[in-house]
Amino acid sequence: MTNSSAELYDVVIAGGGPGGATLAALLARETQLRVLVLEAERFPRDHIGESFVHPIIPNLERSGALGKVLASECWVKKYGGYYAWDPAQPWATYFEHEQHENDGFYRWAIHVNRAEFDQILLDHAAASGAEVREETPVTAVERVGDHTRVTLGERGEVRCRLFVNATGRTSNTTISGEKAFLSAYRNIAIWGHVRDAKPAQSLAGDWNIFKEEDLSPIGNFAFDDGWVWYIPVPRMVDGVRVRAHSVGIVTDPAALKQPGKDFRDPALFMATVREIPLLRELVGDATLIGDTLHTATNYSRISGKMCDWESKEIRIGDAAFFVDPLFSSGVNFAIIHATAAALLIKLTFDEATPGACPARSVGRLRGQLARRRACLRGGDRSVVPRDFPG
Repeated sequence: MTNSSAELYDVVIAGGGPGGATLAALLARETQLRVLVLEAERFPRDHIGESFVHPIIPNLERSGALGKVLASECWVKKYGGYYAWDPAQPWATYFEHEQHENDGFYRWAIHVNRAEFDQILLDHAAASGAEVREETPVTAVERVGDHTRVTLGERGEVRCRLFVNATGRTSNTTISGEKAFLSAYRNIAIWGHVRDAKPAQSLAGDWNIFKEEDLSPIGNFAFDDGWVWYIPVPRMVDGVRVRAHSVGIVTDPAALKQPGKDFRDPALFMATVREIPLLRELVGDATLIGDTLHTATNYSRISGKMCDWESKEIRIGDAAFFVDPLFSSGVNFAIIHATAAALLIKLTFDEATPGACPARSVGRLRGQLARRRACLRGGDRSVVPRDFPG
């Protein structure tokens, strides 16, 4: 039985990361709906996914957060990336490379300190009018009658007309439906931040289109057990803002069981990246910031069900769809999902909108996601060599 005295919201969003925060900001700015964001952690906190693709810029602008992000010191411009699967023949590209060749215009995205970036987006959601509660995990969700009961552990419960799961890849609280793997890869990422490293664009070679104008890319380097990302990230170290670099190994978990390959050990991690061709030229004098590394597992999964009209539930962001981070698409997808979900929710609540059919709204959201998925898969085939090691 639902506690009728529990506070009632139009929309409750579990998860205050980029997807949840963007959805909350859009709904608060564009509707009169009462919106609550429930975030399990206390921000700021570090997170995987520090380099973005360029379509994120107009999406941040639509939510109203772009100006706040650019006014901060948490970001570095990103102009593209390079892939050193064969160190003798690295391959580099600007965003929209063919269009750049035609018009000379650089499309750009950003590399970010996720702790600061995510804090800005969550604060923006609150400033836009959404209610935000941190350190408030959702422990259970149940549809009872016309409302959803959202249990907050010892903090009681709230009710809502529509529930959104934006709790990330480890989500398990809402919509039924298995998460199917999109590929055979079951990877683990192990990463940390280093200081006193060289910029990715500093490598010598005619292939390095970023060097002449000192344009910042993401670097990707193959090694025997997978690949490594290399991302410039502004961080505060001992009270001083420094240009650090995020270095992450992506590998098969089985590799960690082999002798001398448990890359979760900081000393072994640094020794490994210092041996990788080209990358070793960048990190030869680098030192790890702190004495611990981060890990994340289970890449490339898609939810069998992203929306459920009967239970009035939606999944967005990594809770719905996540692809191995080679193309830096995760946060952009989350914000695109949030934008599509905002449209769906507005149509659902706006009884005056002609043709505001929930099924049609859900179809639109799934259609957008299907197009993004097909686009990415097409990009995978056209951009990455077939012998790609990750």
